[in-house]
Amino acid sequence: MALAVALHAVQMMPNHDNGWLLIAAERLLAGGTYRHDFVEPNPPLIIFLNVPAILLARLLGIATYTAFSLYVGGLILLSALLACRFLTVLLKPEGGLTGPVLIGYVAILALEPGYEFGQREHLFTVLFVPGLLWFALRETGEEGRLDTATLLAIGLASVAVLIKPFYLVLAAALFGLRLFRLRSWRTILDPAAAMLVAAGLLYAATILLAYPEYLEEARMQGQVYFAWDRDWRTVLLASKDAVGALCLALALAALAPVPARVRTVLLHLALVAAGLLAVALLQKKGWTYHLLPVVEISLIALLLLAAILLPRLAAPPRLPALVALAAILLETAFLALRPASEVTYAARAHFRDTPLIATLQRLAAGQSYLMLTGGYLWGVPGLIDATLGARGLGQVFLPGAAQLAAGNADSRARAAALYPFVVQELVGDLERFRPAIVAVDRRQHRQGLPESFDILRYYGDAESFRRAWASYRLVESQGGWDFYRRID
Repeated sequence: MALAVALHAVQMMPNHDNGWLLIAAERLLAGGTYRHDFVEPNPPLIIFLNVPAILLARLLGIATYTAFSLYVGGLILLSALLACRFLTVLLKPEGGLTGPVLIGYVAILALEPGYEFGQREHLFTVLFVPGLLWFALRETGEEGRLDTATLLAIGLASVAVLIKPFYLVLAAALFGLRLFRLRSWRTILDPAAAMLVAAGLLYAATILLAYPEYLEEARMQGQVYFAWDRDWRTVLLASKDAVGALCLALALAALAPVPARVRTVLLHLALVAAGLLAVALLQKKGWTYHLLPVVEISLIALLLLAAILLPRLAAPPRLPALVALAAILLETAFLALRPASEVTYAARAHFRDTPLIATLQRLAAGQSYLMLTGGYLWGVPGLIDATLGARGLGQVFLPGAAQLAAGNADSRARAAALYPFVVQELVGDLERFRPAIVAVDRRQHRQGLPESFDILRYYGDAESFRRAWASYRLVESQGGWDFYRRID
């Protein structure tokens, strides 16, 4: 755990999504709201979950991302502490090694995410797994008691499934399977279901009463979010590591020589991972972090299998256990390649020297900046010693509007209707935040934007943009980026 925190606090550059959510959390703490202070497609829970890192940074007087890394590390240790009892109940009768399993559990959650450490999907896994272990053990007829640790595990799992609305489908499926197995209306009185419903109602009330502007944000984001979709071939290729881990976990959970109670727990883990894979694929983004829960829960299932099968090597027949352990070892080694390579590839020193980061840092240091591009970028904002002078890291409505404008007649009509809104998003930031430096993305390949799309020309058709842009002059061009400085 200490190694992971050190890597993310010192060696690896801050994750761009995490960096943005920490900015949103800081603005939220200052009384900020959706639309006025930050533009974010996700419901506010993920911003709430970043608030403790801001408070920790202020309390200790340390860098925000260092505090964030410590905070996520603390959540992982809490997850391991809550999972410890359930793992002990599962492994002790089988002669399994609970201590090494806990070390492996922490290692999976701390090191496997690599650059995606602390992402929404990573936090989901950290918070969800202890409650899942309790749920699966209860299906074997064990762990029916509801003490403080169990209630905390259920509560954290309830929070986890609310991080992204897609995960509610997964929770409903788990309770549906239990209802089908028991065939009793009493299932609806399940304490875990009651806690999830209560958490969901409280969350919904919080949004409606405290953050009603999120509903308008979600409505507008819904019109353009398709811009980040990828073709199915790309999505499926991006998921190959997760599919491999899941297939091995499912196969061994079904075929390995383990007792029925252990098989029940393993199948619960593998089936949840399969559901998470379906959720990731249906989002059609192909982003690595969407698949983190699939890989990590599959690895936890394989870890439990290894702990149970290792003692079986002491007596014949050894071959089935040996084959299963070899497969687990090879799969684990293969999955470790990506996070291991990111330690050097995503190193701060490596990205500080790239044209965008080096130039933006030199021009905007100690001032404010705005990114005139569609997507988020590695190294921004984490490696820029300046204030973000905008409500988002990029113009998130631009890619969808640009793609609609290049479509058929109906799409072009939708793009025309969106145009005043998209322009006002940028103009509002230029006039309110008055960023000292604006970086305009002129690269050929840009996330979500057509290759021939000219950003300044698109906005230049609007008089309001021309007035706001008159205060800026081109001062430098580097690596496919034009840098403009405010002159008034």
